[in-house]
Amino acid sequence: MNAFINKINENLRENKLIYIIITITFIIGLILGVYSTLYMSQSSKSDVTSYFNSFVSSVSDKQINYKDLVIESVKNNLIFFVSILLLGLIFIGAPFVLLIVLGKGFLIGFSFSLLVNVLGNRGIGLALIALLPQNIVIVPFIIICSSLSIQFSMAKLKSKFTKSIMSNEAIVSYINFYLFSAVFLVAGIFLETYIVPNLMKIIIKKFYV
Repeated sequence: MNAFINKINENLRENKLIYIIITITFIIGLILGVYSTLYMSQSSKSDVTSYFNSFVSSVSDKQINYKDLVIESVKNNLIFFVSILLLGLIFIGAPFVLLIVLGKGFLIGFSFSLLVNVLGNRGIGLALIALLPQNIVIVPFIIICSSLSIQFSMAKLKSKFTKSIMSNEAIVSYINFYLFSAVFLVAGIFLETYIVPNLMKIIIKKFYV
């Protein structure tokens, strides 16, 4: 684990600009997500409010279906994980990696803003509980993986111009990093599936029912 962390720190020092670009892209996505809820129609907001009120009224008695939550979380997170991995293997992948990071930021910003928009100040606490725990793990993981994907994609692009061939060892090392870093993805999925729903249930029972 220490070797893995040292490798990340070294990569961060050597590729600061790429990390800065990815972080800025993510923040832009967040901002776009937040602002998009301001342009929702009143009927859409009413639908969300009705759905949430229905959810609140049933949550105290409803058993959490962990199996469905695990499947949904794995499916959603694997889309980002696999897409970023594969895009690093093609020489035109870098711009698409940034689009994925932008999309992730947008989804988080939209979800947070929607709860706050619909529920007012009461929605801030719920939004933080619903989004913060798993994303503390998943977002840095996505930023690191996105940086490595862009670096690898750019290296492949460079090899196209220099007519050089990228070694199989470099490709295996790149894929191995992803397989090892999947432990952080698993941690995020665990938080999203088992911790967050129970925290939301406690908060809703205490403040919203």
